[in-house]
Amino acid sequence: MAEKFMATGTDKDYWASQALPSVLKHKLLGQYIPRFGGMTGSRGRHQVVYLDGYAGEGRYESGDRGSAEIAMQVAAHHLEKNALLWNCFFVEQKPDSVARLDLVAAHYRALGVDARVHHGDVDGVLSEVLQVAEGLPLFLFLDPCGLGLPFDRIVQTLNQRRSTPRRWQPTEFLMNFSMDAVRRLGGNARSARGLERSSERFDEACGGRWWREYFRPDEPAEADVDEIVAAQYAQRLREKTGMFVQSVPVARKPGQKAVYHLVFGTRSEHGLWFLGDAVARARDAWWEGLEIKEEQEDPDTLFSATSVVRPDPHAGGHRRCRARHGRQHGTDTAPAETALQTAQPHTGRVRCLLRTGHRTRRAQSRQAAAQQRPDGQHGRRRENPRTRRAAPSVKTVRRR
Repeated sequence: MAEKFMATGTDKDYWASQALPSVLKHKLLGQYIPRFGGMTGSRGRHQVVYLDGYAGEGRYESGDRGSAEIAMQVAAHHLEKNALLWNCFFVEQKPDSVARLDLVAAHYRALGVDARVHHGDVDGVLSEVLQVAEGLPLFLFLDPCGLGLPFDRIVQTLNQRRSTPRRWQPTEFLMNFSMDAVRRLGGNARSARGLERSSERFDEACGGRWWREYFRPDEPAEADVDEIVAAQYAQRLREKTGMFVQSVPVARKPGQKAVYHLVFGTRSEHGLWFLGDAVARARDAWWEGLEIKEEQEDPDTLFSATSVVRPDPHAGGHRRCRARHGRQHGTDTAPAETALQTAQPHTGRVRCLLRTGHRTRRAQSRQAAAQQRPDGQHGRRRENPRTRRAAPSVKTVRRR
């Protein structure tokens, strides 16, 4: 399998405690997948299929939950509260990590959760996952350390899962696109001593040689060339699958380059809205974690550097008004995309955008319904046949 030589493992220090990028990533995952299950699993057989292709150990030595245990907790909660069954697949290559992951999974299997741990590579399990997920909702979480599945394999899987009128099988994904790998392999392509095999591996991950145009040896590379490549990767996924695809940069500290992008894909605009809210909450947790880390490193300081530069969650009232009125006058972008673009730590602003978008949809629905009604019944006010004057509706008569 091509993926075997593309993804790299994690060292022991990684599982000692969560780094800040993982805080954001896991908070986002924990906020979003319960909504995915609730939105999609309530129909049909009341089941959801979940794949964590690079699950790791499942739990940090500090006791913090990894991505695998986050999914298991969500599955246990949905099973208990909503009788919704999650069929969970967790794939890991390192034998030691598989053993620790299976111990975590055993606890949740005792609670009735279908938690299957596989030792191997994700491409070898993907066919089984797709077979189990036939006619069911599927969420793919792909978080390799390095390069993951080939681009063509991802596109083939997503296009194979297109819903039809007779088979409703919504599919979404969240995956790690490594910016460190982009910068490293871009430098390899520019170097006269670069290894061609390494560039070929990146060709497979990106779905072609297009990325090499940004790292030509005879031309200086742009300062933000890594972000350009990440944007092009998301755009190509969007074009090949027809899905809504958005990319969320994740950095270690404010002002630093992104370590990776979390690339999200869905065929539902509602999914974008819920992602925007999840990103806002994850950003807030990231800032809070940064503040706690600085206070632990220097407990005698009066104000941490983060507390000075951290955005105010309650700020941005003027921008909220502009977003609301922009939609009314047709000067804004698509509602879901706007919500995600403004999903900084300002959770309140994203909630405002969510409410505004729902109001807009309700108004459009009322307007469409009014146009389909017979003459004389299309407004809130009824016409009095005797006086030919508009009389107030019964519901709008005020008490004297």
